[in-house]
Amino acid sequence: MRFQPLLATILFPLAFADTANSPGLELANVTFNSYYTFVSPSAAGPKLGSISFAIVNDAVDEPVLCDGYSTNPWAMFYPSEEFYCDYPESSGYTECWTSSASFYLDTMTPGEMNLTVQLSWTCAGQGVYTFTAWENLNLDCLSWTCTNDIWPKNTIYSNTTTVCEQDSVNFGGGGAKAQKVG
Repeated sequence: MRFQPLLATILFPLAFADTANSPGLELANVTFNSYYTFVSPSAAGPKLGSISFAIVNDAVDEPVLCDGYSTNPWAMFYPSEEFYCDYPESSGYTECWTSSASFYLDTMTPGEMNLTVQLSWTCAGQGVYTFTAWENLNLDCLSWTCTNDIWPKNTIYSNTTTVCEQDSVNFGGGGAKAQKVG
């Protein structure tokens, strides 16, 4: 898989008491799949798009699990739809924990998967940190369409399926930033 340079291990300008290294963020196990069916040459039938990944934050022990599903036309993800991620609650025994995590995915432009990730975490005695980054995922995908050329009414006319290879992306460089907000 290929990824354009990211907004790709973020080195934060944060001071962590026990290490000289700043935490890094990675999206691990990124998967994307979609299908859509036409029940006639002009009428769409069932459709589904799905994306999933884990956010691995070096500052927090447990990964954040994210997934999103779309049943919009052609299994498109609209940029205004926010998806919320699952993360463990603070147990009181960890130094840093995730406070919130969400993402947006925009697939409205053919051939583009624009992913925006928003994350915040709290570190005991240090404060609250936020992170936002955008990346145009360039996943290695394969699409195929099966068409019923002798289409009789009330049967499936075509089905298009897209499957992408699983991959990971590191966030870093100058475009993505974490900020201390509290």
